[in-house]
Amino acid sequence: MKKRILLTITASTFLLAQEKELEKTELEAISVVEQSETGFDFKEAVKTQPRNVGELLKNEASIEVSGATPNAKRFYMRGISDSLSNVTIDGAKQSKDLHQHRGALSSIDTDILKAVHVNPGVSPADAGTGNMGGVIRFETVDAQDLLEDGKDYGAFVKTTLGSIDDSYKNSLALYGKLHDNIGILVYGNKSDSDNYETGSGREVLASAEEVENYLLKLSMINLNSHSLKVSHEKNTQEGLYKFGQAGSDFGYLTDENEAVPQKVVRKTSIANYNFNPENNLVNTSFKIYKNDTDLENLDSKTKYSSEGTGADIRNTFSFSNSLFTNNLTVGVDYEKEEGKGTNKTVTDENRGIFAQNRMIFNDFNLSFGARYDNYENDFVQKKFSGDEISSNINGEYFLADNLSLFAGYGKTISATNTVPVGWLTDNKPLTFNGSTNGDLELQKAQKYEVGTNIEFKDIFKNEDSLNLKVTLFDTTIENPITRHGGGMAPRVDIWNDPDIESQGVEVRTSYLIDNFKTSLSYAHTKVKQDGIEIEGAQRRTAGSYGDRIVADFGYDVSKNLGFGYTIVGALKNDNPPSGSVNNKAGYAIHNLNASFTPQEFKNLTFSLAVNNVFDKDYSAHTSYVANGEAVGEPGRDVRVSLKYKF
Repeated sequence: MKKRILLTITASTFLLAQEKELEKTELEAISVVEQSETGFDFKEAVKTQPRNVGELLKNEASIEVSGATPNAKRFYMRGISDSLSNVTIDGAKQSKDLHQHRGALSSIDTDILKAVHVNPGVSPADAGTGNMGGVIRFETVDAQDLLEDGKDYGAFVKTTLGSIDDSYKNSLALYGKLHDNIGILVYGNKSDSDNYETGSGREVLASAEEVENYLLKLSMINLNSHSLKVSHEKNTQEGLYKFGQAGSDFGYLTDENEAVPQKVVRKTSIANYNFNPENNLVNTSFKIYKNDTDLENLDSKTKYSSEGTGADIRNTFSFSNSLFTNNLTVGVDYEKEEGKGTNKTVTDENRGIFAQNRMIFNDFNLSFGARYDNYENDFVQKKFSGDEISSNINGEYFLADNLSLFAGYGKTISATNTVPVGWLTDNKPLTFNGSTNGDLELQKAQKYEVGTNIEFKDIFKNEDSLNLKVTLFDTTIENPITRHGGGMAPRVDIWNDPDIESQGVEVRTSYLIDNFKTSLSYAHTKVKQDGIEIEGAQRRTAGSYGDRIVADFGYDVSKNLGFGYTIVGALKNDNPPSGSVNNKAGYAIHNLNASFTPQEFKNLTFSLAVNNVFDKDYSAHTSYVANGEAVGEPGRDVRVSLKYKF
């Protein structure tokens, strides 16, 4: 039983473990899970050869990824927008939206990811502030993860080609040991793609992009009880996209001459330190980061920027007796984000103090905590400030070794807003709930979860396993802060909108026997605002979509040859945008993949993926509509990659 509770702290999480060479990850500090994890192997997900995290997250039933073109990528987690959620890379919080017609889903390179943790549920106090819709944490690899046993240095080169958009992606990584416990990684890639075609053969104008990514990472792991990871990453995405109106992030672009060159540059620097001696009362961690993101319209020289900084220091005190094991984590954190435009700078700032206690009994797990947040929002024209206490509690009771019931409740806040930087820094007067001297209520969230976990082993033969998890959830977003009116309005009218409520159920099951594994996930979500079901999707708040189903099958013929088959489906959308003609119907997308490592060339891996095998013409239910249409997703795409390790 203990193996089910000594996990990471994230609730409702799926862990995507990188390919085999990434499976040798170091163990994190042990802590009680607030709710049992659900996972699937990144080794299987990566066989579809996703070029970005948008393609990767489509394999998670609780997430709907919208916007087919690179500039329009957003996601909705249990119906709640990413703008009301936290996204971090190695602990560095990513920026808010910069522009009304630009998604904030950063172009994160999947080739350097070690893990992705997704938590749409109740967040513990030590997970930070702003987790209203949920949390997605991306972790990049260390040199030690890539090094083969007995080697002090290594490298890999990888090339991927795609058919639907004549794309290529070239990657190079160099890594090695500076000391038995110290590694260094240097990585770079460049990718390029043309416009893609939908399943009906329609060319999607302004869907091409160029991406470059560089990562430098130094990792010292457990050197005399000290660990330190320092990294700097630069990601650049460029393309021709319309900057506003129909054809930008909603509807098809009909005249490519209306597209203008745009560039997004993200620079993320972070240091993570941990001291964990053989002392149950000392497990101290410190984090400091800087995350800068710039969006530039190269035609008009318009530029919007976000400069984010943050720090976190904490300690976990552990002790145990004959009745239970206890882990108490206490700490403080700090976040600041400056949004800059042509005319002014706006600032969101938050200081937090938190404590989270986790207890393991023989048949029961209990986690409870609270955090105090002191915040300030500077709109230049007016400042808002205040403080708030948020609490949470999660429990899991084991009726038997293979059966448990769990429940959780939590509150959290977001001391920011969903209004893009471009609007906030516009040279126009601001109003707040209808008045230049008006007030804004703090954004808050309340979450409830109940469910059960069932696990069976040795059903048909020794060491096979069947798992089933059912989760009922209810999330309420209170006082979401949005802008009313469009960019041509004479004022920037900022309002507290009516509360948003997301309710639903998620069912996940998986079966593993020998070299075969399969999983099935189902998510049903209904989203209401002010008691009325949301029609279509709203920028930066919430969206409605049909029930999502993801089925995955994987079979390894041998250590050198494996096959996979994934179905990603959605049932009919009962609440599409008015006048929509193509993002209402349900769909089922079939993806096939295979990987092969020749016995004679063990360092060479050949991978093949055929995504959207039957060339289905469909669009995401949360993609925005213009002239009755949402932009269709890519049609059949054959991707081939070669990877060679030195």
